[in-house]
Amino acid sequence: IPPEARKMYRADKGWKIIQADYSQAEAVVVAHVTNDYKLIKMFSDSFGLPKSQKGPYDIHKMTFNQMTGVPIEEITKEQRNAGKTVRHAVSYSAGPTVLANRLGVSLADAKRLTELYHQANPFLRAWYSAIQMELKKTRSLTNLFGRKHRFLDRWGDGLFRSAYSFIPQSTVGDLLNKALIKIYDEQQHVSYDMRILLQLHDAVYITVKEANVMEAVRMLRKCMMIPLEHNYEKFYIDVDFKVGDSWGEGDELDINWRE
Repeated sequence: IPPEARKMYRADKGWKIIQADYSQAEAVVVAHVTNDYKLIKMFSDSFGLPKSQKGPYDIHKMTFNQMTGVPIEEITKEQRNAGKTVRHAVSYSAGPTVLANRLGVSLADAKRLTELYHQANPFLRAWYSAIQMELKKTRSLTNLFGRKHRFLDRWGDGLFRSAYSFIPQSTVGDLLNKALIKIYDEQQHVSYDMRILLQLHDAVYITVKEANVMEAVRMLRKCMMIPLEHNYEKFYIDVDFKVGDSWGEGDELDINWRE
């Protein structure tokens, strides 16, 4: 459903729609499973900060900065989206042709961006090798919640791309489902009316009366703070919030959760 069409899905009069969105969720998981300690520290340093203070810690802006040298504070929304496209494509080894098509650039430029990305993220190729070694042994991978998936495709790049994306994407999917169950259970105990609308990718949408927005936001964050673990280290994925009159519109809440 296109963003413009989402504006037709509106809250009832006197109610608001809250979007609770895991912040850069797959990138956080990739940082941990690849043991990229620079990125791990970056996500830890930014955890709980208000949106207005997270600019220097935005991984998609950082990616565009690595590709082009444009200062992080000057990067536009469109440039950030380009950085996000590069990170998602290269992290899962989509290849320069896919990247060229998504960005609308030449194949030569896409190859150059791919190589620049790997230079800035040297742990990624080591992780690719580790995934391939595990597939040779068992044809199976296990995500951070212990869910196992067996890969039966023909051996080659297609299989590898599916494998690279499995742990980050399935971990975030399972995380959101677990959070949704907790939100559903908590719904029975809150003192205000609340309706769960939908889940989409790494976000949950609910609707509440305008007077209860902040109570609901605190409840959502509490339910969504579910620990993940890799290499015996626990970590959490932060949550961003938007509030608006429709599914397609919303103002970001600038809350400092460290206070």
